[in-house]
Amino acid sequence: MTDTYRKLIDEIYEFTRAPVPGELCAPTRGHLALLMDANAALRVLSEPASRDFPAYMAAQTETRLARAEANAASINVELRLMRERCAELMSQHEPVAALGLDRELVRQVLHYVQCGRLK
Repeated sequence: MTDTYRKLIDEIYEFTRAPVPGELCAPTRGHLALLMDANAALRVLSEPASRDFPAYMAAQTETRLARAEANAASINVELRLMRERCAELMSQHEPVAALGLDRELVRQVLHYVQCGRLK
């Protein structure tokens, strides 16, 4: 990238350098400030080391995002397993009957555990 912008950087530097005494036409302060900012930005873009840290920060963000997605998927699996076990318990006659519990009461308790509200 350095070679790509080197000519442009040099042109902007020549234009923004301190004017030589005796020059007739000097740029206004607004133009000079704008060109100096552009020159500084191009110099930053042309230096590979200045792009390494933002790339590192972006990689860290991607890692955090991947971990968050993995955690969300893990939690989703756990919730689905819980719902599967509740459905299995309600689908079988023997476990609920062996406890001597009212089937509808067990269904309501499991619904509350899953949803947080009674029917």
